[in-house]
Amino acid sequence: MLIYLLKFSACLALFMVFYKLLLEKSSIHNFKRFYLLGALTTALIIPSLTFIEYIEPLVYDSFEMIEPLPTMVITDAVSKEVSIDYASIILWSIYGLGVFIFLLKFSLNLYKIIKRIKNNPKLKSAAFINVLVTNLVTPHTFFSYIFLNKHKFEHAEIPQEVLLHEQTHAKQKHSLDVLILELTHILFWFNPLIYLLKKEVKLNHEFLADRAVLRNGIQPSAYQQLLLAFSSNASEPQLANAINYSSIKKRFTVMKTNTSKPSIWLRSLLVFPLLALMLYSFTERKQIVKAAEVPVQNYISEGVSEAQMKEYNEFIIAFNTTHTINHDAYERIVSIYNLMTEKQKASVEPYPKIPGIDLSKTKAKTPTKEQFESWKNEKEFAIWLDGVHIPNVKLNSYALDDIAHYVGSFAHKNARSERFPQPYQFSLYTKKGFETTYQQSQVKTYRSLSQKYSDAIQIYLKERQTDNSELKLLYERASRLYKSFTKEELKKYKLLPPPPPPAAGKSTNNSSNAKEWDKVKQHLNPSASSKNQTQPMWILLNNKGQFLVDDELGSLETIEAEFKSIANDKRRSKKVNFKHDPKAPKAMVTNLVALIKKYKLENISGDNLLVPPPPPRPEKVKTGNGPNAENYNDYPIPPAIPENATPEQREKMQRAIDEFEHKYKRKVHQIKSENGMTYNMIVNDEEYDPNNSEAYKTKTGFIKINGQAHYFVTIDNKTKYYNRNGFEVSKAGDVISPSQVNASDVIPNQYITKVFSDGKIMTEFKDNIPSRDKKIMDIPSPPKPLSALDFIIDMAKKNAKFYYENKAISSDEAISLLKQHPELNVLAKPTTNEQPLVYLSKEPIRTQQKYQKSKALVSINGKTPINDQLNLTIDDFKSIKLTLETAEVISFKFKVPGKPTEHNKGYTLNDKSKSYLKALSSETVVQFFDIKDSKGFVHPPVVVSIKTN
Repeated sequence: MLIYLLKFSACLALFMVFYKLLLEKSSIHNFKRFYLLGALTTALIIPSLTFIEYIEPLVYDSFEMIEPLPTMVITDAVSKEVSIDYASIILWSIYGLGVFIFLLKFSLNLYKIIKRIKNNPKLKSAAFINVLVTNLVTPHTFFSYIFLNKHKFEHAEIPQEVLLHEQTHAKQKHSLDVLILELTHILFWFNPLIYLLKKEVKLNHEFLADRAVLRNGIQPSAYQQLLLAFSSNASEPQLANAINYSSIKKRFTVMKTNTSKPSIWLRSLLVFPLLALMLYSFTERKQIVKAAEVPVQNYISEGVSEAQMKEYNEFIIAFNTTHTINHDAYERIVSIYNLMTEKQKASVEPYPKIPGIDLSKTKAKTPTKEQFESWKNEKEFAIWLDGVHIPNVKLNSYALDDIAHYVGSFAHKNARSERFPQPYQFSLYTKKGFETTYQQSQVKTYRSLSQKYSDAIQIYLKERQTDNSELKLLYERASRLYKSFTKEELKKYKLLPPPPPPAAGKSTNNSSNAKEWDKVKQHLNPSASSKNQTQPMWILLNNKGQFLVDDELGSLETIEAEFKSIANDKRRSKKVNFKHDPKAPKAMVTNLVALIKKYKLENISGDNLLVPPPPPRPEKVKTGNGPNAENYNDYPIPPAIPENATPEQREKMQRAIDEFEHKYKRKVHQIKSENGMTYNMIVNDEEYDPNNSEAYKTKTGFIKINGQAHYFVTIDNKTKYYNRNGFEVSKAGDVISPSQVNASDVIPNQYITKVFSDGKIMTEFKDNIPSRDKKIMDIPSPPKPLSALDFIIDMAKKNAKFYYENKAISSDEAISLLKQHPELNVLAKPTTNEQPLVYLSKEPIRTQQKYQKSKALVSINGKTPINDQLNLTIDDFKSIKLTLETAEVISFKFKVPGKPTEHNKGYTLNDKSKSYLKALSSETVVQFFDIKDSKGFVHPPVVVSIKTN
C-alpha cells in the first residue's frame, strides 16, 4: 500500500509540475479542465497497472532420465502463527479517523446547501433555479442552483455579468468536478497534492466563467472593475462554486492571454511523452510462462460415460446436502467435468470451486532468535524437525541459520494427547527439508499420479480391457497438473508429459499389449529399468488409511497391480516390508495382508507397527473471494470436528462453528484433503445469514434477458431461468437444457404447466403427467376477460356517465353504439363521487395527459406577473383566481414556506391551501407552479410576495 501511495503521489506531482509550467497561464481552459481531472484518474490507475510478458515454455524433444525420488513422509500442513502488528493498527486507526473527520465535514457542507435550498424561495429561470437568500453576500452555484441575495435580486441590483458568470458555472456542471475532488479528498486527506489540485481546478472554473462573460460582448476593463466591486472574503460552502477573488490578479492576467493554435497543439502533444514516462517508471512488469504445448493437447475427448455422468450428479447432490468434499472424489469430478462435451456440460450444474493446497508456493519464514530459544522449552512446545519428532534439547545442536522455515499453532485441549500435552506444536524445516516437503510437493504429487496412471495402463493392457474411461480421468488429472509447472520446474525436475491413454474397444494379443506397455512405462518412468529389483517392497499405512509404497502414495488397487507384476516376474524380490500405525483402519490392514497371502509374498516386517508423528495443523488458505491468506484474522475459521470426537467435544465444536456463521455471515464447509486431513473452509465466500430463513425459500418472478421476458425460480439462493417455450437458459439467454423442462421439475411438490402475467402466457412447461388426475398449478390462473359490451352493461348498472367523442350520451346510446361498432375503444375512469366515467372513441384514448410547455403567463386576480413575479395583499388571497386568455386553468400547486406543497384542482385555492394563509405575513413569498390548462399545456411558475393591505 505504501509503494502505491508513493507512486500515486509521484505521478500526480509530475502532472501538476507540467500544468504549472506549460498550461496554467494558457487560454485553453476546456483542455485544462479535462487535463486536471484526467491527471487525478491517471495517477490513481498507473501504479496499479501490470504489464505481462509471456515466455514460451520449454518442450522436450526426447525423454530424459528421471532422478530417483527422495523418501516422502506423510505429514499435514500447519496453520501459521498469528502475530499482532501494532504499528499497522495505529496507522490504520489514524487514517480511519482522518477519513471520518473529512467525511463528516463533507456531509455537513452538503447538508447546509440542501437546507439552504429547502428553506428559501426558489425561482426557476430557463435551465437554472435561483435560490433567494436574505443575508447572502457572495453569489455562488451548486449544480443548477444559483444562490443570490434576495433583496438585490428583487431590486435588480445584481449586474447581468455576475448572473452570467454564475450561470456558466451551472451550465458547465463545475459542481461535478468539485464533488469528485471532495470525495477523493476524503480518501487522500493526508496528501498535500490533493489540496493543490483542488485549488487549480476551482481557479480554472473561474477562467471558464470569465471567458463566457467576455464572449458576450462585455468589455474586459468594465468586467474587471465589476469583479473588484464584488470582491468579498465571505466564506461559502466548499461544495459550491462561489465567486472567488483570492487570485484576482492571476485572473486579470489570463483574461488578456490569447494562446496561438501552434502553441496549443505543441503543449497538448507534450502530454504523451509525460504519460509514456510514467507508464515506464511507475508500472509493474511480470513474466509468465505460457502453458506448455505438450502432446496432451492433441488428445480430443469424446465425452464421458453415463456412469460417470451419474457419479458427477450424485456428487453435486451430496455436496449441496452435506457441504462436505472428499479431495479424491473432488479431483475425479473435476476431471469428469473437463472431459464432458459441451452438451453434457450444459445439462449439469458446475462443480463448486475450491482452492488447491499447493505447498510449493509457500514462502520460507525464518524464525527470530527469541523464537528459536523459546522452542527449547519442552513444557510449552512440541517440536518436529523435517517431519520427525525430536526432543527440544536437540535444538542445541542446531544454529538459528539451520532453520529455513517454520509453521506452528496453538493446540486446544481437545487436540492434545498424552504423548504431546504441550499447548504449542511447531514443525521446523532445514533447507533440504523445506525443499523436499514444500518446494517439491507438486513434483512428488505429479510423479505419484504418473505412477498410478502407469499402473492403471499396465492393468488395462495386461488384462486386455476395452473400457478406458478410468484411464482418461487419470490422464486428464495428470495433464492438468503437468500444465501447472513453469519452464524452470520442467527443466529442473526433468518432468515429462503423460502419454494419451490407449484407445478403447481394442483387445489385442498379449505380446502386442506388452510391447505397448513397455513403451508407455519407459515414457512415464525411464529410470524404472535401472531400479534395483532385488530389494523388498516397502509399504507403510498411517492412521488416516493412506498407503506409502516405496516413497510414493498408493492405494490397494495400485498395490495389487504391483503384487501381480512381482508374482509374474522371476527377477523381482518376493519380500514385502509392511508396517502400519496401531490406529490404522483394520479393514485396510486385513485386505493388505490378504493380498500378500494371495500372491504368495512374504512380509518380513518384525515389528509390524509404524508410529508416525502426530499430524501438524493445516495452513489457512485463501478461499473464494474472501480475505487474503496473510490477513486471515478477519475470518478465524473454527477447526473441523474430528471423527473420534466425544459427544461433548462434538457439541462444543459445533457450537463454535454456529457462532462463527452467525458472526461473520459465512457458510463453513468441511473439506477432506488428498492426504486424508479434514478441515473447515469457506468455499465461495458468499454472505450467509443463518437467521434469515426467508433467503432460502422459493422465489419466482420475471426478468428481461436480451429484451425478452423470462420466468425465474430461486430455491435456496440458486436461480434457474426459463424462456417462453419452457427451456432452461443461462443468464445470457442461451438454451442449456436438452429438452423442454417437465412441469413437475420446476418447483418441488408443485406441478406447473403454464405461467401467466397480465393474462398472457409467459412460459409453458412440458405436461409430463397428462394421464393422471392432477390439479394443475398455473401461476396465476387468468380470469376470463369481459367483452366490451358486457363491460358497458356492467358499468351502466353502476350508474356510470358515458361520453362518445367527448360528448355526453346515455347508457342506452352507449350500448347501441358498441353493438353497431364493436371496434370502438373504451376507457373507464374513477371519480371522487363514486360515479365512474366511461369514454368511447374511434381513436385510441390517452390514459395519461402529457402536457406541453407553454411560455404564456397565468394572470392572478387579473394581474399579469412581471419577470414571473407578482405582489398581492393577504385579502387578495381570499378570493384568488388564476386565469388564461385562451384556456381554463384545471390544476396548480401552491407552496407556502414551512408548509407542505398543496395540489389544487380548478383555478382557485382549496380549503387546505386557504388554511395556510393564517401564517402569512408581510414580505412572505409564496409560489404557484405546475400550472396546467384544459388544452394540455403547463405554464411558468409565479412567485408572489405578500404586501401589507
